[in-house]
Amino acid sequence: QRPLYVLQGDALNEIEGDRCSISSVRGEREPVFTTHRIPLSQGMRLFLFSDGYADQFGGSKGKKFMTAKLKQLLISCHDRPFTEQKAALEHAHDSWKGSEYPQLDDIVVVGIEL
Repeated sequence: QRPLYVLQGDALNEIEGDRCSISSVRGEREPVFTTHRIPLSQGMRLFLFSDGYADQFGGSKGKKFMTAKLKQLLISCHDRPFTEQKAALEHAHDSWKGSEYPQLDDIVVVGIEL
């Protein structure tokens, strides 16, 4: 159900996931998933993630981080090495939740550079 973010240069494209999860079985039929073909090029970065990052509560009003902020964060640090991007994501998450809000869910972010 989660999208794939494709970053190339300053552009972020979102490939939407299907509305059923990988582990779901609805009724007696197996779920059907859409096949996406993405032209790949050197320097392109692909990001997959769980919902834990965007769903984290925090900030001054105790709201969710949301995917729009996650996209902006990825765009703002897309040209840095992955080690620096990881540090930026961790810092943003820790700052957002602060000491008032516990981490609610698992957080997985996978980045691939071509």
